[in-house]
Amino acid sequence: MTGRGLADYQDAMSELAIVNFYKFVPIADPAALRDALRAELARGGLVGTVLLAPEGINAGLCGPAPALAAFLAWLRADPRFADVAPKESFGGFPPYERLLVKVKRWIIRFAEDQDPTVAAIQAAPRLSPRDLRQLLRERPQDVVLVDTRNRYEVDFGSFDGARALPIDSFSEFPRAFDAAFGDQKDKTFVFFCTGGVRCEKTTPWAIAHGYENAVQLDGGILKYFEDCADEFWHGQCFVFDNRWTLNGAREHVLPEAPPASDGEAQLVAALTAAAAKGRDTKRLMPEPRPRTS
Repeated sequence: MTGRGLADYQDAMSELAIVNFYKFVPIADPAALRDALRAELARGGLVGTVLLAPEGINAGLCGPAPALAAFLAWLRADPRFADVAPKESFGGFPPYERLLVKVKRWIIRFAEDQDPTVAAIQAAPRLSPRDLRQLLRERPQDVVLVDTRNRYEVDFGSFDGARALPIDSFSEFPRAFDAAFGDQKDKTFVFFCTGGVRCEKTTPWAIAHGYENAVQLDGGILKYFEDCADEFWHGQCFVFDNRWTLNGAREHVLPEAPPASDGEAQLVAALTAAAAKGRDTKRLMPEPRPRTS
């Protein structure tokens, strides 16, 4: 971990910075915001993907650190986004190739007609990475740690002792979770995902369906890596950009986790060979890949 932030790179125009952030907040006119965001991002020469919906914003961006800092200052001038706190990393190769700003029905698809409201999402309980680490050190038997990600992500790494569900898309989570834990509603469940956005929906959904002791890891795996490194973690963390996987220091690494199938094994072999030659690996990503965080 570098311990540095965007402000430390104001004079380093060549320093590549990567930020990921989301916020659930009502957006009355996502199309108008899309146009303004696209213009501001293009002005700074930034690339990445931004998803907008009536329920909020979800973004992954990269570019020169000062340009990203300027964009975030511009974004925070809007009261809806004043408290946006992105996860930051620096150096390496660009994880995005172009700029996409899209309007969607949701920033993360989940249970559709059973999706929690923005108000329920904002009110859901959270557990900080350091508090989770302390809990795992002292009382791991008191909680059920639930990996909300898809199984191909889990194959690359997860928290020690975490329970994963046999799902291939996030929309399958409600039914799979009920099937696995429907008779255990009195237990304490800690949900986690890559950057936290998926758990923003699983936690209030679970509480509304009788799992009263549900809580989410605030900021997800990447925030845990930032605060606690890889304690209680094994393997790597799959990410939805050209970096493919990150280790506990949030550094790009080649995949090491055993692939789940022959097809995944072939993919990892091709990825490894291409990365060793310095080639772009994005075209090797299987389709379709749901772009969640």
